[in-house]
This record gives sequence, structure tokens and C-alpha cells, in this order.
Amino acid sequence: MPNHLSNLWSSPRRSARSNEGATKFFAPALPMALPLLACLTVSACGGEEDNGVTYDDDVRVLFAQRCTTCHHPGSPINVDIENPFNLDTGLVYANNTWAEEWPDDYATAYPDGRYTKNVVPGDPDSSFLMAKLTDDLAGIPDNHGGSAMPLQVPVLTAPELAAVEQWITNGAQNDAFFTTNVKPIFGSEESGGLFFNGKCVFCHYEGSENPGLDLNDPFGPNGLVNVKTTYRGDYFRVVPGNPDESFLMLKVRAQQPDSVIGAPMPYSFALLTERQIDIVRQWIVEGARP
Repeated sequence: MPNHLSNLWSSPRRSARSNEGATKFFAPALPMALPLLACLTVSACGGEEDNGVTYDDDVRVLFAQRCTTCHHPGSPINVDIENPFNLDTGLVYANNTWAEEWPDDYATAYPDGRYTKNVVPGDPDSSFLMAKLTDDLAGIPDNHGGSAMPLQVPVLTAPELAAVEQWITNGAQNDAFFTTNVKPIFGSEESGGLFFNGKCVFCHYEGSENPGLDLNDPFGPNGLVNVKTTYRGDYFRVVPGNPDESFLMLKVRAQQPDSVIGAPMPYSFALLTERQIDIVRQWIVEGARP
């Protein structure tokens, strides 16, 4: 994950940001602010009339730090939130690729045809985007709706950490131990360019900018073994036989400050608050305008 994103790390790591402090701060000022707000929403006061919720003014900022790191042009995830109005790979009117991949499951779970489009202008309850943001995926069999978004990747468990460390200690070989014990932790790209498993390949795939690390091929030139890090030029990502000198272990152990190792891995994004989800919903209600 790019180190310039380390400021997005929340504490605790899996918690959503709270607006409680901001509410307490602004509450005393609300009586004085109301006349000003009224003036700002009418053209007679000398300003422009409020034209409602738009993507560029209200929604883009909510997605810029949480979504476009994975959902960008050329991403194998095949949903480009940097260009949300692209009819093929964007959000508005674009087909839900999960529904296309398992049409029978979707027809069973949603016979009314909901969620076949990422965003249906004017109809948030039929927009798959809202299901992903609110984790309303319970009706979709076999996890065929994917994970709720923004992605909340669990940290490595103690057995997973032990497996990665043992793999490095053994020499970081492309062998049966790696295939059985380590590759499932990293994950792999499946058919259709969709990621279903693992904790790493969601961001670290071929052509990824995060940070030029391809964990679909950890033994390649942009992989792990004997490849220098982009964040710390004095470290290699994996030093065969020496887990304590391998930057990968520093990242997944997450025992040192961000100033030393960058963001710990796997990386997770702060959930949208209820108010932010309401903004996205209102954007769709008003027609999902640019």
C-alpha cells in the first residue's frame, strides 16, 4: 500500500471515524449559524442556490481515500470509481460484475432484480453500491456479493504469522510449503479478474501502484524475495532464511510505528459514518449527478 496513505490509518484499526467531537464543538454555534445557512441557500442573499448533492462536490471526497486505491482504471477488480460515470466499469448504470458472474445465485437471492446495477439513479434500494456500503449482502449465497466496503481486511492471525515466518526461515522457496501454507494468506487472482480470498492481493496485484508489489507472483521482479522495498531502501522485502531482516515481517507484525515501517499490513480503511452513507444515498435519490 502506498505510504502516502498511512495518514488514513484509524485507531483502533477497524473502527469507523466518529463525528461526536465535531457535534459537541459546533453545537453552541448552531443558533447563530442558522440565519447564515438560510442566506446561503437562497439566491436573494447574493449567493448561488444550493443545487443538491453532486458527485464532485459531496461524494468524490468520501471515496477518494477509501475506494480509488483499489478501484482505479486498469484494476482487475473491474470497478473504476475514479471514473464513476463510465458505463462499462464505473458506478452509474454500470452492471454489477458479481451478479454477472453468478446470475443464478442472484436470481435466487433477488428475484425482483435488485442489485444488478452498481448505481441506479433515483433508486438507492436497487443500487448495489448501497448494499456494499451498508453490508446488506446476507441474501447473496456463498459470499458471491463479495465483502462489505470499504474493505476491512483482518490482521494476520498467530498461525498465519508463524507460517509466513517459517516460510522465510526455510529459504522463501516456491515449494509445497509455500503453496499450502503461505499462498492462501496472500490470496490469488481468480477467473474474471475478481479476488475472492487472501488478505493481500486486493491491493498488491500486477500493475498495482501499491507500491509496485505483485503478490500474485511473489517470486517475480516485482514480488517479495530479494526485492528492495520502495519505502526503506535499506531493507529487502524478504531475505531468505532471515525473517527478522525481512521487511514483510515488520509490516505484518505491526510492532513498530508508522514512521519506521509505513502503514501496517494488511491495510484497512475507515468505514463510512452513517451521515456519510446518507450523503451517498441522497446523491442517488437526486439522480446520481456529476
